[in-house]
Amino acid sequence: MGKPMFSVLIPAYNVSDYLAECLESVLNQTYKKWEAIVIDDGSTDDTGEICDSFAEKDNRFKVLHQKNQGISVTRNRLIDCSEGDYFLDSDDYWADSNMLCIVHNRIMKNKVDIAAWGAKLIDEKKQFVSDCKNCISLRDTTISGEDFIYNLVKGGGGKWWGCLYAFKRSFWKECNITFHENRVICEDAELLYQVFMKAKRVCTIEKYFYCYRISRKLSLTGQLGYEKLRDMMEVAGLSIQKISQMNISSNLKECLCGNFVYLYIDSAPLVFHLREKQRKDGICMLIKFSWIIRYYKDFGNKKYRLKMMLCRLFGVRIGFWLLHLYLTIKNI
Repeated sequence: MGKPMFSVLIPAYNVSDYLAECLESVLNQTYKKWEAIVIDDGSTDDTGEICDSFAEKDNRFKVLHQKNQGISVTRNRLIDCSEGDYFLDSDDYWADSNMLCIVHNRIMKNKVDIAAWGAKLIDEKKQFVSDCKNCISLRDTTISGEDFIYNLVKGGGGKWWGCLYAFKRSFWKECNITFHENRVICEDAELLYQVFMKAKRVCTIEKYFYCYRISRKLSLTGQLGYEKLRDMMEVAGLSIQKISQMNISSNLKECLCGNFVYLYIDSAPLVFHLREKQRKDGICMLIKFSWIIRYYKDFGNKKYRLKMMLCRLFGVRIGFWLLHLYLTIKNI
């Protein structure tokens, strides 16, 4: 087959209930010039055996097994081990067997650094919940990386999901950037805006190729411990500091900083779910990064405006505790 056009990068840790569907969606692609690199990150269920069974079925699947090292180390290794001209992530599954064919045609036509698409959000029964356009409302077009970021984060929102993009390998190498290996969460958010900022050409494809299981992601997020909350707040704070020093338009800077203010606001009430010892450390961290809310502008929905109003009236500690109390009572 020669050198593959696409490298599909699949980190796998204790996902035996979902992995076969993910791998089948790659195997069923009508476009054939791909390789799939799968790393079993020290799984304790049947994940490793499922990986090996697909490698036996088709030699385009390349499987590596390692002791558990975490998502960021695994993603860096996946990129290093792959050979395709473009690489893309997948840990759920693709809904369209023509996905790679469509992405290939758009890349060849537009000669881009990054291709982007949307996702379908599904629940635990694989029922459709909603579409995630994530900037694809621009329709099929080719724009600069900065313009893509602006459309993604204007109003403060936007999701940094690596599974919605294909990256040109040579461009990625020119960026000279890797995932922060100590991160257990938000590794995408910390890195991808920096990559997009350097992209000259990004094509958007108004297709909802990716099926994103929100029930599984919410379950994992529900298990947040101190380390994950630390990462969410550190990524928010460090990214705002970095963006503030960038030579970009004030409008883009404001919107991009606002995107990371949202990350802080979303993570802050979860501090009060921690166990007693961790909760004390979490509150200290909450206060340490409270300067982030200075970068909030009057955008977003009523929920975010309510959160900011509570913080400004009562301070971050009491404001987010009141919000946590409200959400707890609401779910009783």
